Amino acid sequence: MNLASNEAIILEAKANLNPKGGRLTLTNQKLVFTPNKIHFGASPTEIPLDTIKNCEAHFMTLLFVIPLYKCGVTVETKSGEEFNFVVTKWSKWHAEIEQARG
Repeated sequence: MNLASNEAIILEAKANLNPKGGRLTLTNQKLVFTPNKIHFGASPTEIPLDTIKNCEAHFMTLLFVIPLYKCGVTVETKSGEEFNFVVTKWSKWHAEIEQARG
């Protein structure tokens, strides 16, 4: 991942963006999911922080309806796209994303 000269990594960890495994990186400017190399042709997903409308806990569900437990963060952009990142220490990710957004 290439960083701008005024960009710094805040948090980084293994994550899933269904159904792909990879690495989630939060910088002071964007949130980036980089899929593992096993996912041929898959491109990184970059979400500039100023395009994020909402960030909240993501729930693992039973039958796509019944929430079981929190397992990551859901990021919604101002254009209406929604990304469900499964990541450990989801509450830390949520807090850091919110803080980085200002």
